[in-house]
Amino acid sequence: ADGATLTLAADYSLMPGASIVSGAASSLVINNGTLTLGTDIAASNMTFSAGNITGAGKLTLSGTTTWNGGAMSGAGSTHINAGSSLNMAGVTGSPVINGRTVEIAGTGTADAGSMLLQNGGTLNVVPGGALALRGSQISYSGGNVPGTLNVMGGATLTRSGTNYAQTAVYIPFNNSGTVNVTQGGLQLNGGGSASGSFNVATGATVAFNSDYTLAAGALLAEAGTDSFAGST
Repeated sequence: ADGATLTLAADYSLMPGASIVSGAASSLVINNGTLTLGTDIAASNMTFSAGNITGAGKLTLSGTTTWNGGAMSGAGSTHINAGSSLNMAGVTGSPVINGRTVEIAGTGTADAGSMLLQNGGTLNVVPGGALALRGSQISYSGGNVPGTLNVMGGATLTRSGTNYAQTAVYIPFNNSGTVNVTQGGLQLNGGGSASGSFNVATGATVAFNSDYTLAAGALLAEAGTDSFAGST
């Protein structure tokens, strides 16, 4: 019912025929265990603090999603609707995208000190979406294959915030949209390519520290500082 909370604290599977009927004021809380999505599920106002969300099903989230810790894995996807928000806070641990695709069509903030994207895990800021990077790093753990961060055409990523002097990205970073560096530094250490724009404010920096391709259409508009250690 609208306004009610569904809490999952142990292993649970949602298979074909299952659904979560929720209203704008309802919420889903995942505190532990593995939630397996064997079908597509929609939910509102999710708080994810520990455990694992996996499976081939698509998880569509509306309202306010708070990702305090835990992993999203499996062959499926997690989609943040337009007009909704995702806060990757990392209060209880680093958010991990392990093989899953996470799409931001609304607004996202990455305040966690670190995030892990690995083994085919992909974070897509899709057209109309926006993501603010305010944490220290986006990386992958040893022994795993790096994931990918994509800023698509019509999407915006902003490096901002003062809790960390810079955000270091150790996975491929592809930009066909708009990247704004308004505070601190954005270090691209994992390669990638761009056909979109990088706008660097006074006092801010963007550093290309690995092989990076600036393709046709790429634009660097800087009042701050650019550095190139591996761009082509």
